Amino acid sequence: HLVAVCGNAIFESTSLDGTMNTITGAVTITGGQNNLWSFITFNNIHIGFGGASTSPDAPLQYTGTGNAAALGGSPPSAYGVFQANNRVFAFRTSANPSIVQWSILGNGQDWTGAGSGTQNISTADNDSITAAAVMDNSTVLIFKQTSIHKLLINTLVSTAFPTFPLFRNVGCAGKHAVVVADGLCYFITPQGRMKITDGDRILDD
Repeated sequence: HLVAVCGNAIFESTSLDGTMNTITGAVTITGGQNNLWSFITFNNIHIGFGGASTSPDAPLQYTGTGNAAALGGSPPSAYGVFQANNRVFAFRTSANPSIVQWSILGNGQDWTGAGSGTQNISTADNDSITAAAVMDNSTVLIFKQTSIHKLLINTLVSTAFPTFPLFRNVGCAGKHAVVVADGLCYFITPQGRMKITDGDRILDD
């Protein structure tokens, strides 16, 4: 299935048949050229988070039949999403632009059970999370506009994943301005420059 959001609707094409069918159903898609969505596939379910950056829509799911529907399990309405270590992670809500929240292990439709949780990323800096990059099974880079942080996702410590600041005075422009390839993370800064990091050092500026 090819799934796409356009305007205030969501569409699907089965087996790339050349026809985009509306599957919006009862979900809310707020139109706007800057209202970007992110999608992952988890447990054979297509999951989307996004909408306006300051007031995201409720997350949705699509199983491959019928219409899209609200994602179950009390997930947050968040700006972005990624999956790592058999969990679904969402980041940046309207209430807390510095939050990362995750589902229970193995179920992207349960955000309140044992193993789910939240982690604040440097709330004192008056900055917002803009992107995330999964480096490997133990490390995710969390980008803000003016800083980069490490989130260690292989071990829960007191119901949270350890995090610490990695770089200051450098960040990422948005959730679609970062990619990981061959162990390196390439990202675009808010100033429009491409930078590269291996998760320990900035390799190019």
